[in-house]
Amino acid sequence: MLTMNVVLLCSWAMKPAQSFQQLIIPSRSSYISIPTPSLLMGVRHDYERDISSDTSQVDVNAVNDLLGERLRARKTGDFDVADKIRDQLSAEHSVTVFDKDKIWVTGESARSVGGRSGGRGGRGGREGRGRGGRGRGGMDRGRRDFRSNFGPNGHDYNLCPLSGPISSQLSETAIHSKVAERLSAKMNRDFDTADRVQLELAEDGVFVNDRTKEWRADGVRFIDPSEGRRAPSDRNRPYTESRYSQSLPENAKVSLARIGELVEERTQCKKNRRFTEADSIRDALEKSHDVVIDDRVREWSIGGSFGKDADIKRAHSAALQNRSYVKSSASLELPEGVTQNDVQARVDARTRAKTNRQYSKSDALRDEIHKEFNVVIDDAIKMWSVGGDFGLDHPDNARAQNRGKFTRRGGGNLSESDVGLIQEMLKNRFELKSNRNFEKADQIRDHLYEKYNINVDDKSQEWRVLSDDYIQTKAERGTQELTGMDVSFVTSQLAKRIILKKDRDYGEADTIRDDLQGSYSILIDDKKREWKVISSSGKSKFAQGAARSQPSPYKQKQIEDKVENDPWFDDADVTVAVDITARADAELEEENASSPSSISRDELMSFTVPLLKEKLREAGKPVSGRKADLVDRLLA
Repeated sequence: MLTMNVVLLCSWAMKPAQSFQQLIIPSRSSYISIPTPSLLMGVRHDYERDISSDTSQVDVNAVNDLLGERLRARKTGDFDVADKIRDQLSAEHSVTVFDKDKIWVTGESARSVGGRSGGRGGRGGREGRGRGGRGRGGMDRGRRDFRSNFGPNGHDYNLCPLSGPISSQLSETAIHSKVAERLSAKMNRDFDTADRVQLELAEDGVFVNDRTKEWRADGVRFIDPSEGRRAPSDRNRPYTESRYSQSLPENAKVSLARIGELVEERTQCKKNRRFTEADSIRDALEKSHDVVIDDRVREWSIGGSFGKDADIKRAHSAALQNRSYVKSSASLELPEGVTQNDVQARVDARTRAKTNRQYSKSDALRDEIHKEFNVVIDDAIKMWSVGGDFGLDHPDNARAQNRGKFTRRGGGNLSESDVGLIQEMLKNRFELKSNRNFEKADQIRDHLYEKYNINVDDKSQEWRVLSDDYIQTKAERGTQELTGMDVSFVTSQLAKRIILKKDRDYGEADTIRDDLQGSYSILIDDKKREWKVISSSGKSKFAQGAARSQPSPYKQKQIEDKVENDPWFDDADVTVAVDITARADAELEEENASSPSSISRDELMSFTVPLLKEKLREAGKPVSGRKADLVDRLLA
């Protein structure tokens, strides 16, 4: 039987290229699974030689070794190394690689299949996917212009339906050109150019939303509800030089020490409410020395840069200050006989009075406009609306729309109808908590746990099924797409890792985690039961959450002690044991905040009132009353 299998294998190896799967050969008792030739040679890649049109002599073993190294480089995001290996294949072995078709050919044979996608692009092979292709290269290694793939505008961004009239100095044609230039730069992985163009657009009052594929040029920046509240500013913190600040020119007439003194002098003027003097110092620094001060981050910068995010926000603020007030998209219709130009002229007159510090006149004009036209003016967003409704144009409304919407995390076997029902119950529970009906809200929470084994996180507004299932989330941009075989391997390793963690073999579990990150650039979030292929930077929100979900060796030891000493944990109970690490880690971080009954009354009385109220909020209990009442409520 063994002889027959060897003969079959040899005859199979001589056949033309086949798909990257497994050849199943029947035996007397079972099936024998034989991997593809590249795996038999110990090489981890899924490319095959197209011998139907390729008969050139080549060192196949050397080519397979190089293809394996190139694939590993691409998986880890090291595309420069992948390009060098591709060039080495071409120079030393006359090999051309077609990434999309997962094949390689040699010599003159490449011309017969030259029309296939991928060409010789070391980062190619993905053209033709999505909107006009998302490949990282093509037949050449130079910069490619993708604009022709997106129609007459050169991009697939649409004008936001909530946008007001265009207030930017750029023409609509120029806006389309810049948006197309930015998109082309992003697809070529030239993120520096893409960021520069985005900042130029923002400075001209044009903003883009990559998530919704929209743009607007009314000076209003898109609001991301996930931004949440701003962190409180420390007004006592001294101003410092930004790390993005440029060096002083050699012929500068001022020193860094003198700039610091002027910035501090301005700060003292503001503290003493001498705002005119403070503004004079600020303007003199900017005009004479190109020094810009950002009060929000409490920094100053030669050249005016404070980093990409800060610069975009500054450009938004400047665009908002420089444009006139515009009509909100949520405005009601104007009274009959009144035109928008009539109202706009009155609003502009009020704006001029306000700019000239004629505040009494400005307020009088505002009241007249409201009385005559029922128009409400919002100075914060520089808009006016008949009836006073600003809809999603107002940041507070945009964020409020997202409140009460819980996001599902992790895996779990639930039908679409179950998910819809759960989301509706979570929405009802949120409304009950908002109305301080905590008893019914707790009943919904308990029902979700008992029926669906669901854990609800009110702080992050997320929920997930307590199960062993990890789910793959969308890979970050610029990363290599995993094959079906890769995903299956990762899934099996995660399942193995769960078992190791249950057996408290954290060393082997960490080894699997590290191997997945090294081989596939995968990070694992144990708290949310998700995994993702990340970019080389590793600075995303997912990367930060994944790092926080991994307990340190010290915490692992605490978890082991808790498992041994706490009868609540039962390894036989899968639904509980699977979540031991995350649950114990959360308990350690909260320092028993979720279980105030484990803290003595004396210890609770030593807490501050704000801390006691925070614990009551987390427990879903009322926060009013004296300190003694708060403690009694926590102990109840």
